[in-house]
Amino acid sequence: MGRLLASFFYRLRRDLTFKITFFIGLGLAIGLPLLYFGVDLGIYLIAKMESPESAEFTHMLCTGQNLFVGSFSPTQNFGIAIPINLISFIVLEFNHGTVRNKIISGHSKLSVFLSIAISSAILSLGWIIMYVGISTGLGSLISLIGKGGGFDPSGLAGLTGNVTPNYLIKLAIIALLCYVTIACMAAFFATLFRNIGPTIAVVLLLILGAYFSAMLVGSAASLLPDVDAIKYIVITFKVLDPLYGVAVSGASLLSNEPYSIDTLTFVSGIINNLVYSSLFVIFGAVIFTHSDVK
Repeated sequence: MGRLLASFFYRLRRDLTFKITFFIGLGLAIGLPLLYFGVDLGIYLIAKMESPESAEFTHMLCTGQNLFVGSFSPTQNFGIAIPINLISFIVLEFNHGTVRNKIISGHSKLSVFLSIAISSAILSLGWIIMYVGISTGLGSLISLIGKGGGFDPSGLAGLTGNVTPNYLIKLAIIALLCYVTIACMAAFFATLFRNIGPTIAVVLLLILGAYFSAMLVGSAASLLPDVDAIKYIVITFKVLDPLYGVAVSGASLLSNEPYSIDTLTFVSGIINNLVYSSLFVIFGAVIFTHSDVK
């Protein structure tokens, strides 16, 4: 298993798609804070034109905490590129005969599939941690230089909602587990279809569907908090939707309450992501070990 994992990352370093994705992620991690700073500056200039004496420059978007929250999204910026790159690399492993050669050289199909799934999860976590770290760090630095507070764990995230340290910690834990689930899902469908186009379509459809349906349900709960049917739907989504915890912050914009992740959402987010990841690995291993590899 160790040799298979080492082989995966060795070939990954030589892969052109991986290098392109790496620099795209780096560019986004640097560019997004600068873009947010430009938006903050634009808001200030507009306010200054309307009221020159009272206008003050305020860091609203370009803050460490706002970039921390936004950078974890699996449907925006670099988050959406992670499964696409994983799928492309895994499918090319089949197309180039690399997977077949591993089996011929004596590695079992089970160990080959597990190495693909584990490597994908490690790579996914490494990418998102790098992206969030650079983006948050640069945003905090710009905000600190501009006397905007740098990274305030109780400050404003976006234009309306405040975060809390408890929320940020819970968000990070759930988000990282979500990327493990996404990586395992990408490995499952990539080894099942072995075709880049259909695999990317299915994986992105599942990710976008789970994320935006959770946002809609969370928004409905904020608008209609006393409707029993909505309450039951929310509980169902919390238990079954692995992306609910990272998507509900969007719904929090509809209220004046600070961003929060309740206990049920947090515990369910941990459990269902671990369950989905395990199921993708188990069923993927069973299917792969009983299929032909050409």
